[in-house]
Amino acid sequence: MQPLKLIKINSEGELVTSWQFFLIGQGLYQGSADGIFGQGTQAATIEFQKKHGLQPDGIVGNKSFGVAMQLGFGGVADDRTDTSSPGWPPKPGFPPLVNNQQRQAIFGKFSFVHEPLPNNRENIRITDNWESQNIITISIPQ
Repeated sequence: MQPLKLIKINSEGELVTSWQFFLIGQGLYQGSADGIFGQGTQAATIEFQKKHGLQPDGIVGNKSFGVAMQLGFGGVADDRTDTSSPGWPPKPGFPPLVNNQQRQAIFGKFSFVHEPLPNNRENIRITDNWESQNIITISIPQ
């Protein structure tokens, strides 16, 4: 496995572009993701580090990458997700579903109410039996 490279002022490349997109997603960087680690990227990196209790040095190393990965930063290429390899299910036999009518034709329609709760990320509660007829819950050991 190829280790992540330290990125800092004047670094360039795909990893910097990924880092910039991550910072944009975190609401810390308003520049463009151009793959050049300039002063704007450095300032956003320092804000990220301060926000997460890291040494605010503007250099992205192990600790910054570690926190970022816990927040969804995908700086590591994972070749285990090659969907053309054996063991992956085939693509569905229908084109992309681009509207609710198409999705309902395949998966059915369900009724719901808006219900914001602390442990309810979707903020809805399904009010009919669609969930019990269509969703199977399984435990995946971590």
